[in-house]
Amino acid sequence: YEDFIEGIRPTLGDEADGQIRYELRDGIFKQIAEAAKEEKGKRFVLIIDEINRGNIAKIFGELITLIEDSRRLGADDETKVLLPYSNESFGVPNNLYLIGTMNTADRSIQLLDTALRRRFDFIEMMPKPEFISDNVEGVNCKRMLKAMNKRITALLDREHQIGHTYLLDIDTMKKLSYVFQNKIFPLLQEYFFDDWAKIRAVLGGNSFVVEQSAAGVLRENEQVDEDRTIYERLPGDDDRWTDLEEYKKIYNAGNAEDTSNP
Repeated sequence: YEDFIEGIRPTLGDEADGQIRYELRDGIFKQIAEAAKEEKGKRFVLIIDEINRGNIAKIFGELITLIEDSRRLGADDETKVLLPYSNESFGVPNNLYLIGTMNTADRSIQLLDTALRRRFDFIEMMPKPEFISDNVEGVNCKRMLKAMNKRITALLDREHQIGHTYLLDIDTMKKLSYVFQNKIFPLLQEYFFDDWAKIRAVLGGNSFVVEQSAAGVLRENEQVDEDRTIYERLPGDDDRWTDLEEYKKIYNAGNAEDTSNP
């Protein structure tokens, strides 16, 4: 709340005394709200990235009511509150727009509570393969992303689909290899908790996950299952990371790709 609306902040005095003083400072929301009041003919937008990572009820405080359309300044039910630190009367102008982004796949963070949820319109933003290239040195990234996401949906859920932004502006095999090794592959490891068989399934059984037998690795022991399969990630310096055929395997394997909208 203190960062968002207003709060008391420490400040260092002049060099002569070096004393720490405290002053009341406006938060980012109050600043932009005041600016919007001054210029009513303009639209002001405040974007809150990953809005559900904080305790929204505490951050917004009494503003949860003020951001409703019917409670904005100039509306029929215009509402103002008295701010606790400054004792100023405060309302939210109708030319100030709030946009919050949130990742619904991340279950480690809280979802929005009902009180705040009903004050926002929710727009689902799903992956858009049409924004990425269909020919990166012979690799159709559109088909590849669709195929991976269809498998992820089957193995997990639709919320965990890979976003198209990972593959935006990818125009060379070198860039594609880098993104797969350092972004997409680690993401799959996180999704499936190193369940290599599922990672390999998402990748269409290509060589990025190396499959080996446990036979001969350990000494003979009746308690050891030598039929067990061992999986490893393909070493980073292996040429197969830049082999277009390995990427084609992702969307050519099985019937994973949705060809209804090429």
